[in-house]
Parts: sequence; structure tokens; C-alpha cells
Amino acid sequence: RSMEDTELSYLAGMVDADGSVVLRLDKTRYRLRLYVYNTYQPLMDWLEENFGGRAVALPQRIDHHKVEYQWYLDSGPAVDLMKRIVPHMIVKRERAELAIEAWESRAPTARALRHLPVDPATMELRREYVRRFKELNKTGRRNPVTTTNEEGLINAAYE
Repeated sequence: RSMEDTELSYLAGMVDADGSVVLRLDKTRYRLRLYVYNTYQPLMDWLEENFGGRAVALPQRIDHHKVEYQWYLDSGPAVDLMKRIVPHMIVKRERAELAIEAWESRAPTARALRHLPVDPATMELRREYVRRFKELNKTGRRNPVTTTNEEGLINAAYE
């Protein structure tokens, strides 16, 4: 079944509000993951059924708080889904776009060859993507830029 624009918009809003896009280096390989956090288990089940990935209950930190759930999707499937939701994202759009760019810049390695060293130029490029990604995650004020699309919807971005 193909995702309706409404469902993709809804997911984009959840990622913007209660989710995250993570890009990091694990030794020499990228680790990319898309997350959504929430306390409503049926929503997490819906994410898992409609977008794949995995929904898990997190350890309860405070006894009187609701159980928090985490839905996540890794690597290539996360990139494929981010490409579909990025047009609907506002808050984390730049991060998603950079994560997609970084992921697509790599040359996939056959599983049997992953133990071989990565050349220095490739490692430097990967480190630079991760550095730029971390820069986007810094808190504090940046210069907001707002635009209006053809339907009159406002898009807020930052320089």
C-alpha cells in the first residue's frame, strides 16, 4: 500500500516534535537512525505496521510516569522513508537532508569486505558530515528565515 500524503505529513510532524534523526560514525561506518518517542502504544504500533522499524517500551525512570515508547528505523530503510517525509518537515528538515546526503555519499561495501580499512579521504569525508550534523544539533538561536509555498503554508528554516 502506498503511503498517503496525510500519513507522511503526520509522521513528519511526529519526527519534528517528538523524534530525532541520528547520524554518527561507528569506527568507520555510518550509523543512521530515525526515532519517534511517545507514551501512546497504539501510535507506536501504527508506526511499526505502516513504516516498518521497531517499537519498544523504554525502562520507566519514575514510577508514577507513563511508560514511554520508542519507535526507530535504521539505515537504508530510514533514508528511504526520510526522502518521503522531508518535504513535510520543518524543524528537523536540514538534519534529515544532511543525513540523506551523507548516507548516499558512501560507497556500499560488500559484507565480506567490511573488515578492510577505509581510505583516509573517505574517512575524512565521513567525519566532516558528522561534524556538520553535530553543528546542526547545537542549541541556541540562529537566524530564522520563513517562506510561504504555493498553498500559503509557512516553512520556517534557519540560516
